[in-house]
Amino acid sequence: MTRPPAGAGKADWRRWAGAVRRELDWATISRAVAGVLSDTGQLPTGATVLSYLPMADEVDLSELHRRRPDVTWLVTRTPRRGVLTVHRLDSAMETHRYGFLQPIRGSRLIDPQLIDVVLVPGLVFDTGMHRLGRGGGYYDRLLGSLRQDARSIGVGASRVVVRRAIPTDTHDIRVDTIVTEDGFI
Repeated sequence: MTRPPAGAGKADWRRWAGAVRRELDWATISRAVAGVLSDTGQLPTGATVLSYLPMADEVDLSELHRRRPDVTWLVTRTPRRGVLTVHRLDSAMETHRYGFLQPIRGSRLIDPQLIDVVLVPGLVFDTGMHRLGRGGGYYDRLLGSLRQDARSIGVGASRVVVRRAIPTDTHDIRVDTIVTEDGFI
C-alpha cells in the first residue's frame, strides 16, 4: 500500500499502518525484536522496565520477558477513561475488551516514578522518533509523567518506520530510540 501523501492526517497514517500491519509475520518479528533487546545494554540488569501485553498486530515481548528475569517487568492496565496504571507483569490477568491481556482491577499499583525504561508500542514511527498510537493519548500521558532520566524505546516492525515526519500534536511525546527486528534506530 502506498504511504499517505505529504500533509496527510493521523487517520490516514493509521489506515495505512493497519493495512501494512495485517501483512506482517508478527511471530518472526517478535522473536527478532526480543533477540535485539535481550542482547544489548538497553535493559540493564536490575532495571525496572515497563513493557506491554500486545494486541494481535503488535510485537509480542513475552519471549523477552522470559529471557530477561534479571529485570523487574511491569505492564499497564488501560481504563475506560483516565490514565494508564502500572502493575507487575506477574499480576493476575484478564482480557481487555479489545482482546489484549491486562492486570485485573485491584492489582497492586506501582509508582511510575520507579520506571527506568519503558517499551512503547506504536502503529507508526518516524526516524525523528515520533510515534503514532491508536489515538487515546494514553502513552503520551504516561510518558509525560515519568522521571526525566527514564528512557523510552519505541517497539515496532521496520515496515512501519518511515523517514518522512508523521503528523504530531503538541501533546505527543517522542521516544528516545526505536527498536525493530533489524535493530535500533
